[in-house]
Amino acid sequence: MSKTLPRLTTTLSLAALALTSAQAGAANWKYAIEESLSEVQGVYATKFKEVIEANSDHKVQIYPFGTLGESVDVMEQAQAGLLQFVDQSPGFTGSLIP
Repeated sequence: MSKTLPRLTTTLSLAALALTSAQAGAANWKYAIEESLSEVQGVYATKFKEVIEANSDHKVQIYPFGTLGESVDVMEQAQAGLLQFVDQSPGFTGSLIP
């Protein structure tokens, strides 16, 4: 439980940041996660979606793991600007980010 509150706070902070972002013009945002909707990332992504949709005109589509390909595929899509939000393992992203 002690790790849950900071993660929820981070998720809600990201939601607030997204709402105030200069690039917040997209009506539909795509959010890829590395787990199913019933696991931790899915629960947080679902709450993120609820907060965004309740407080803006934006819609959030959540893509559980495997929906858009493997981790490398999801990262390539994020780098290409096709995904607005991605939850990925630091172990995976550590090899891509200097």
